[in-house]
Amino acid sequence: MIQIQEKIPDIKHVGPDLLDDWLKQSRAGDVISRNKMLIWVHRSALDYYQSKVPVESLLTSADAWDMASECVIEFERCWLRVRLVGHYCRRMFKNNLNRFLTRKRRLLRRELELDLKYIERANISTAVSIPKFDFEQLSDDDRLKVATARAELDRADEAVKSLFEYRVFSGSLTYGEIGEILGTSETSLRMRMTRFNRRVKNRHAQLESSKTCQARRPPVSRMEARKILAERF
Repeated sequence: MIQIQEKIPDIKHVGPDLLDDWLKQSRAGDVISRNKMLIWVHRSALDYYQSKVPVESLLTSADAWDMASECVIEFERCWLRVRLVGHYCRRMFKNNLNRFLTRKRRLLRRELELDLKYIERANISTAVSIPKFDFEQLSDDDRLKVATARAELDRADEAVKSLFEYRVFSGSLTYGEIGEILGTSETSLRMRMTRFNRRVKNRHAQLESSKTCQARRPPVSRMEARKILAERF
């Protein structure tokens, strides 16, 4: 826990000049000024988010506390590059709130889209989240494709497995939505999926080629062909 000897004034009484002075002294190595600045960031963030709770139905008091703590962590990582503390924090508070509410609304919208009447009408079972295949109805080639993909997925890294989990098994999230969850870009996820599909296709082609080679027989000479015909007729 951050401890300081001098009492910090109320956030309403902390002006830009005092914030800039704390920032200047923090860069000079003053730990007390740095701690004051971080505590001010937490109090200001909490005050900002708590003020939004009554007007934002998707924001709770617990969310406000969590987001205030996250703002302190974010500011602590980059305060050396900050020029104006107050301006930077106001923008950070607003951007973080917008991202939080966007994620919340997206998840809520997806839940509403899964209307129970639609599920009953489409005869969809909600108990099964992982796609199941009727292997008895699949051709030999389709079974080989499924087995190849399954083997490649078992060997894939955690990012690819999570991508399949969110996009195939547990729902149908977009690449952008999955990127927000995993903390990576949509482009990176699309490239990972492309490379995975390429590996599956190449592996399947190798297996098909191997089967073809095994099925081939060496050429039969004329003498052997005559002998086989004589034995049959």
